[in-house]
Amino acid sequence: MSVDPVRTRLELPSAYGAPIDSALLDWSSVVERLEQAEHYWLSTVDRNAAPNSRPLDGVWVEGAFYFGGDPATRWRRNLAENPRACLSIDDTTNPVILEGSVSVESLNENDAEKVAATTKTKYGWGSREQFQVESCVFRPIRVIAWIGLFQNATRFRFVD
Repeated sequence: MSVDPVRTRLELPSAYGAPIDSALLDWSSVVERLEQAEHYWLSTVDRNAAPNSRPLDGVWVEGAFYFGGDPATRWRRNLAENPRACLSIDDTTNPVILEGSVSVESLNENDAEKVAATTKTKYGWGSREQFQVESCVFRPIRVIAWIGLFQNATRFRFVD
């Protein structure tokens, strides 16, 4: 995703006390949080709409989140039936919450090298070959983020 998303003010109920005049966040500041987060939460649903949420490691590279996991896990089985998911960074003070979908892909050599290099820098492991075999790729449709108690509450929407 090379184009920045459309950003608007996140409309929250007045009871939340969110400031209505704070500046909107820049997409680049949200990307920085996505890149620097150590851990993330992925939420999926099964065929009966039962939720499943799990922590995971991964990397944000050029507009998508890359991660892995065994196809036998509950969350991977859920994604095989319904690729829609929610992803969030592990930061409740300055959250970033993404809605989108996950695909399982074999990355080309160039993309696999970028993801492997980023993973190696961040976690100390990762090889191009593993990402060429199989990678889970989360692509966002909508993102919401704010700072502290709803300061700069911003909604980002990706359009075609």
